[in-house]
Amino acid sequence: MEKKVVYYQALHSPIGANAGFALGLKEGGGGFSLEQDRVPEQNVWIGYYAQDTLRVFPFSEFSKDSGKDSYCYEEPKEDVRKAVFEEQDITRKFEYATDTFSADRISFSLMNRITQIPDQGEKGTDTSLIKDKILPGIIGKLTFDNRSGEEDMTGIFAVSDIPSKMFLREKTGGRLLGTISRKGYGFAVQESENLEIKEICDFSLEDIFRRPEPVLTTIAAVSGLLFHVKKGCLAEVDIALGWYQEGIVTGGLHDCRYLYTDYYNNLEEVLTYTLSHKEALWKEAHAQDQWLADSGLGDSRKFLLSQAAKSYYISSMLLTDNGKVRWVMNEGTFRMLNTFDLTIDHLFFDLRYHPWAVRSQLESFSQEYSYTDKYGISFTHDQGSQNIFSVRGKSGYETPNLTDCFSYMTQEELCNWILTAAVYRYQTGDSKWLAENKNQVIKCLDSMMNRSQNGKEGIMDVDSDCCGSGAEITTYDSLDPGLGKARRNVYIAVKSWAAYLGIASLLKTLGEEELPVSRLAYNQAILCADTINSYFDASNNCFPAILEKEGHGKSIPTVEALVYPVWFGEAEAVSVSGVFKDFIVHLKTHLQTVLTSGCLFEDGGWKLSADSDNSWMSKIFLNQYVAEKVLLVEYPREAADQAHERWWKEGCPSNPGIDQIIAGRQKEKGFHYPRAVTAILWVEEDA
Repeated sequence: MEKKVVYYQALHSPIGANAGFALGLKEGGGGFSLEQDRVPEQNVWIGYYAQDTLRVFPFSEFSKDSGKDSYCYEEPKEDVRKAVFEEQDITRKFEYATDTFSADRISFSLMNRITQIPDQGEKGTDTSLIKDKILPGIIGKLTFDNRSGEEDMTGIFAVSDIPSKMFLREKTGGRLLGTISRKGYGFAVQESENLEIKEICDFSLEDIFRRPEPVLTTIAAVSGLLFHVKKGCLAEVDIALGWYQEGIVTGGLHDCRYLYTDYYNNLEEVLTYTLSHKEALWKEAHAQDQWLADSGLGDSRKFLLSQAAKSYYISSMLLTDNGKVRWVMNEGTFRMLNTFDLTIDHLFFDLRYHPWAVRSQLESFSQEYSYTDKYGISFTHDQGSQNIFSVRGKSGYETPNLTDCFSYMTQEELCNWILTAAVYRYQTGDSKWLAENKNQVIKCLDSMMNRSQNGKEGIMDVDSDCCGSGAEITTYDSLDPGLGKARRNVYIAVKSWAAYLGIASLLKTLGEEELPVSRLAYNQAILCADTINSYFDASNNCFPAILEKEGHGKSIPTVEALVYPVWFGEAEAVSVSGVFKDFIVHLKTHLQTVLTSGCLFEDGGWKLSADSDNSWMSKIFLNQYVAEKVLLVEYPREAADQAHERWWKEGCPSNPGIDQIIAGRQKEKGFHYPRAVTAILWVEEDA
């Protein structure tokens, strides 16, 4: 029987606000984050007081210093009797767009936005629809069941350590009750005729319930709301959580504001709108939950995709740059802007919900973050970090004279632009965009060909001169050298093969004039495949990690790039009976081999490289799609899925959606990452 696990952190977010509310970790806190690089650790108090006992969920630390002793010394007082709900008494229903905790006579539900966002640039787009979709607010629901109670009960929702706080009853003339911070976040409820609600702010939860009447002390730590529920009654309260950053929030190459500031004037307006649209927000969230429930996925995969989506959206920023809308995805806790080797992994999720965001990133890389070395065009690793856009043609990451982390990813990012463009064009049918970028595609082909030193192999075997005395790396920069080194890397070689096919696919749709160049790209794909195939080690039934005579190493990502031809309309190219059948059969044999000899952990979880315990959830999910839907390779799927679920729930419960796992664990607390939305591929049966 699987162990019941209730306590793991989760991030609940609007879209495009780089903000969220964390909840779910025992004694680990949570609460509000806004442009933060770690999960917050505010105490969150949710519970009720009845029969002389305060009962709460354990999302807080009673022992945490209230700060009161900084002002005065107090003699110890008789403590308030407290009871914390035990894990076995809590029911948690964790779904795609909602997360509900229930215990005894109380429940709390919190939603996160997952919705399609309309293209801001399309003529006739309903601005009221845009306003709704980019709302920097989410909704929660508190339920207090006192129908069988013998006396009145007092419910509580409170958050500690909210700085520069203001109380909404006074600020809004009683229209709203709650607390907001000058830091740009807060919570609110509406006044109710049937339920007495009071704002509170005190030094500790105990102080709140020691007093005959609640107080509002702005220097105190615990800010919240009390709900007086009469015996025999059931009370439901919708609570809005909102965020608002006004003015310019980025620097460097672009001075941008959040797009939502075009539609909302302040945080009070956000909270008001959220509460007035609560029914629609809940309806949307439950519809998303139902979509995943009907997907046919097993419970482990439902959990993994739900957690991944939550961690993705907290990293998203929707910006306006003098009227031009920019989509920016932060690289989680590293906060690099639009890291390109993440963009290509987010591609499948973005295409489902906001395909125009893919175009936005392709254009920004093409127009601002491309560069030319001695071999031709390529694209930067990222567009800056910490809300500061880099200068044109430069990333915040890539550094010369290195051979590992922080070196250049010239070949990989070149492939990434091509593959993203090919998938975007095919999935959206955006021929206008392709026509406008035809010359860029041809430049990419020239650059690809120039990076094969003798021109007779079709694989990358030279380093960019940007590297100086160093060498190019891949997105797997922190794994073993067999995956991290770019030159003659089999993972990069197969990705280059897919990129050549992508160029051929793009150009052949432009008409007769471009067919010769399209055929050239296709011939390069044949050359590339033949070269890779020549290194298949028949004695070991696998490809070496580095295409050399004495190559070594076993890795799963060798097959990763097979996903792309399927998604840009060339599924025949990855068929075991197609024109590349010998190549594809060898890749299938390779995957079957490594999954049975070195690339599984003892618990059944996937090990990307036999030579490293460092395994990435996003890439596991992507390669599972290739195994199951492209190569039709069988493996113990249920054992793998359950292992991956445990990695997140038990191996790193404080790190929601974390990508990098070391043998199923991650020590660093409060670390989050958006990349694992590759899990959407499990649901997207047909490309």
